[in-house]
Amino acid sequence: MAVYLSWNNNKNTVHEREQFLFEKEYNKYLATKGLCWSCQIFDHAQQKCTHPELGCDTDKIRIEPWKKGVLCPKKFKPS
Repeated sequence: MAVYLSWNNNKNTVHEREQFLFEKEYNKYLATKGLCWSCQIFDHAQQKCTHPELGCDTDKIRIEPWKKGVLCPKKFKPS
């Protein structure tokens, strides 16, 4: 059984518990629009991250990564 939670100011946004825990733990590493737009390797024409660690060039998570909860590979350093 999945547990759904709502947070932030948007009452219509519902998230799964696992997504909530992921965002809580990795919040400082998540891509944001401001972070991506100020990044030198971001392709503004396609609104796409070009960092090689994000996998295949056609991977959908590269496009507008801030909308997909993507960890920024330039910020995230696995320990």
